Amino acid sequence: MTADQQSDYDTRDVDYSLIHGETKEVFSKFVEALHLKTDSKFLDLGGGYGSVLVNVLEDDPQLSFYYDLLDSSLLQLKKAKKHIDNFLKNKKNTTTIKYIHQNAAKMNLPADTYDVIVCKMFIHEVPLHKKEKIFKKIYSILKPGGHVIFWNPDLNENDHSFYKNTIRKKDELAKFNNLVKNRHFLLNSELVTHLENAGFSDIEKLFDFNYDLHTSLRLKAEFHDKKEHLKAWNEYILTIAELLSPELKKNLLVDIKENNIHIRFKRAVFKAVKA
Repeated sequence: MTADQQSDYDTRDVDYSLIHGETKEVFSKFVEALHLKTDSKFLDLGGGYGSVLVNVLEDDPQLSFYYDLLDSSLLQLKKAKKHIDNFLKNKKNTTTIKYIHQNAAKMNLPADTYDVIVCKMFIHEVPLHKKEKIFKKIYSILKPGGHVIFWNPDLNENDHSFYKNTIRKKDELAKFNNLVKNRHFLLNSELVTHLENAGFSDIEKLFDFNYDLHTSLRLKAEFHDKKEHLKAWNEYILTIAELLSPELKKNLLVDIKENNIHIRFKRAVFKAVKA
């Protein structure tokens, strides 16, 4: 198992399901979209601490399959093993689990291996100059007839810049230097283009849902209780929000109360098939 460099996720010890407000209803729709079957071979790409597997088995405790979790961060893989082991304790489930420590942009996995691949809030971690290569690699390691599912920020021309700048400023203040340098958030149209160029077909947006960003939730988790960082982030957001059209600002529900700014972004789930 190899990963060529330490990432910010080796020090970023956060339960993102709490910060991101991921609901059981959304996860159930997501799990349904995976179409996992008994003995499916399933790759969780950039899978972090294993929340996808836990939610799959919460929905269908008797389903057993082959689950590979690939991540470049040893901290996240360690968390995943602990999280999954605790979940599976005393459960009669025979899913085969493998943890793969690799940089996804350089992953070394055999062709035509997986029935399903999922990229949940991951593809934006891949730098722009490596995007084309990783989409082609995803295509290669899927079996013919297999499919990939993306859970991404739901970004179009009107809100892309505001979202990107909001998250980038947070990463700057939190000193996540690799994230500042490497993160590249895709427009929905760019995602489709990358998938088409890699050879995928039947590309579709399955559903979207609200993602309510609350800046105060990052105070402890990512700013380590440095209130001056939260204050600076809030001030920056309010400044760039003034550049939004009144309609977009209304749609995003940009609102501040005390030390918290609430913004209602969207996320979406996409599917593509290897013919």
